[in-house]
Amino acid sequence: NCSADSHLRRKDRRQRDAENESAEQQAKMLVVMQRIRLTWHLFGVAFSIMNSNPLRTLIENPMVYHNGYLLSMPEPSDAQLLKASVGQYLFINKSTRQKYFVQSHQMRIEIMRGNQCVGKINQNGDIIQTAVERETSRDDSNDISHDETIAEQQSPMVQAVIPREYRTLGYIDARSQSDGCRSLSEIGVYILRCLIECCLWLHQSQSTDTSVQFVQFLGVSPKVNANKKMSISKDIQTKIATYIAKLEKCLARSREDIVYILHAILHRLYLEYNTEYPAGDHQRTDAETRRKFESFFMAE
Repeated sequence: NCSADSHLRRKDRRQRDAENESAEQQAKMLVVMQRIRLTWHLFGVAFSIMNSNPLRTLIENPMVYHNGYLLSMPEPSDAQLLKASVGQYLFINKSTRQKYFVQSHQMRIEIMRGNQCVGKINQNGDIIQTAVERETSRDDSNDISHDETIAEQQSPMVQAVIPREYRTLGYIDARSQSDGCRSLSEIGVYILRCLIECCLWLHQSQSTDTSVQFVQFLGVSPKVNANKKMSISKDIQTKIATYIAKLEKCLARSREDIVYILHAILHRLYLEYNTEYPAGDHQRTDAETRRKFESFFMAE
């Protein structure tokens, strides 16, 4: 009898374990299906509104943003440094190619030493330069005359060529960055980044292989194979789940509620985008277009 009871208990335990495992698998499948439905809703909206919208661009060819300003991407620390260096001049050492800042009264000495003046930092953190600075950066050996100094003061300011590391270009893995940027709230950032990852998931899944350019766009190892494709897909899905979890915490709502809210936002975008952008968004990779879209998104 004892042996029979022990056998029955083991059998019951195995059955319960199997039922628990089945329930866990069903829960995981539900989460995956929620992501899939959200992503395909996004696909439908992106291809129903004006065809030059940023979401459709990300689905079709995200590499357009490789040298462009992508929605909700953070300001890098270098850009924050520029904003904290208003009124100073950015120089590049002629020997080491290191970049450094100097005050205006030091600028003439640095140019005489043969170092390149990239430009002056304005109140927005942009690098600007005058005609005289452009000339002296071309010919480092020239001294600056009194007339040139006057010309510098009178010449109009124009946008300089900004070093790549000082520009907020392309896709940035924002998981390690601070949340909230420009006009976007913390919640707005999470929503937009979640939608961006959905777009990238659609792009990655629509082809039989993952292009080297797309892998480089994501900033991961350039070696492409079947395992890499699966790894990228898993990583993108993990990011989607991460932003949904952050929204759950911020809004104190369940995952199901957050997914419903995201569907409602996509429907709102479907209703309002063509009114705000009747001709589409043809200059969609510049900083000003990004700022306007983010402001429109927050207002809606």
